[in-house]
Amino acid sequence: MSFGLIAFTNRGRALQAKAQAGTQLNFTRIAVGDGQLSGQAIADLTALVHEVKSITLNKFKTMTDGKVVIGGVLSNQDIAAGFYWRELGLFAQDPDLGEILYCYGNAGDLAEYIPSPGGSEIIEKQVDIVTIVGNASSVTATIDQSLVYETIIGAQEKADAARTAANNYTDQKFAVIAEDLASHNHDNRYLGINANAVSASKLQTARTISLTGDVTGSVSFNGESNVSMTTTVADDSHNHSINTITNLQSTLDSKVPKSGTTMTGVLVAQNNTSYTTKQVRNIILSTSNPSGGNNGDIWIKYK
Repeated sequence: MSFGLIAFTNRGRALQAKAQAGTQLNFTRIAVGDGQLSGQAIADLTALVHEVKSITLNKFKTMTDGKVVIGGVLSNQDIAAGFYWRELGLFAQDPDLGEILYCYGNAGDLAEYIPSPGGSEIIEKQVDIVTIVGNASSVTATIDQSLVYETIIGAQEKADAARTAANNYTDQKFAVIAEDLASHNHDNRYLGINANAVSASKLQTARTISLTGDVTGSVSFNGESNVSMTTTVADDSHNHSINTITNLQSTLDSKVPKSGTTMTGVLVAQNNTSYTTKQVRNIILSTSNPSGGNNGDIWIKYK
């Protein structure tokens, strides 16, 4: 959009003349609106045709050619509805008339639409007006310091300076660390990247190693020496089959069952004198008289 010429109103020109004579020139605010000019002369205006929003000043800068820059922020977050931004006016305080419209511009058909708040587009525009103050000796503006913003150029310069300072600081620190490591002049409390801890004789805090389940037990370990753990197997906690016990089946196969079987070898009774006790006896069948043998043997002579 373009406002073309921002022109003095009659009241603005009169106030400017008063300022040349020594009256303080104080700018108070900027206003925007959507009014159309219908033959009115800008010089005769005392207000915007249809003011939509008043903008608090956040910028005042004196230039070297009898001009000043007055600015404020236009935001769509505190307007009632969207509008076509067509009018722009700068207000100042007249000592005799109070606040007056100092200068005015109208974009006509080149108006820009400012959408309503609550939508996806958030508008924040820095609106600056360059106006003539001539040789006025005292020019001021009513500035709301809470709305003073850093310029884009100023903010970028500060960001670049901060980035450079941070990079320099980091480079210096890394250089010191690299030099320290290269000379091996580092604190011996810390290990190198591939070093082993040769002085760690034990753990700072002992740990308890525990077994749970069918086999239980626990032991405290702090790394000073090897440890052994006493364990307990819970009763009836597990079962074994013959096949899982080494040589059990072959051992059983070599025994005579209680129900009886044919022995493949000779059964020899024990040698004792417990004659009244029921036990296995060695029986010798012979045609000779008894001789030799052991206590408890039975000798049967036959012809």
